[in-house]
Amino acid sequence: MASESTISEALEALETRECPSITAAARQYDISYSTLYNRYRRKTTSQHNAHTSQMALNKAQEDAIVRWVGALTIKSFPPVYPLLRARIEVVRKLENLEAPPLGKNYLTRFINRHPELGAAISNRRDKERALRNPRPLYEEFFYKVAF
Repeated sequence: MASESTISEALEALETRECPSITAAARQYDISYSTLYNRYRRKTTSQHNAHTSQMALNKAQEDAIVRWVGALTIKSFPPVYPLLRARIEVVRKLENLEAPPLGKNYLTRFINRHPELGAAISNRRDKERALRNPRPLYEEFFYKVAF
């Protein structure tokens, strides 16, 4: 694996046109083409993205979302994926109006980071299950709401 200093030297050689192409720089500095290409194009590894530039929420915001999901669950209102995504977008936009949209896998990663939410998040299968015989669900809901 190439060191950061070697990668920096190769990137500088590309910027100053000492090396005519990414392929030539990768060969000259003995760096993987894909690594140099990604760095040159300002891309980072997916692990780096998940923990730095692609972090949509900070710890306090994530904790607030988790508490919100818990409150909805206590009220027997399961937060479905679109509702959770919308709530996260609202929280993000409060911090930065120009925040890019969430990635397609952000909710999955969010739920994986918070395993306590696994049972609280509803999906289409839960909806289909509920539609088979909704009467007990309604009775339980109105019983909870009445008291």
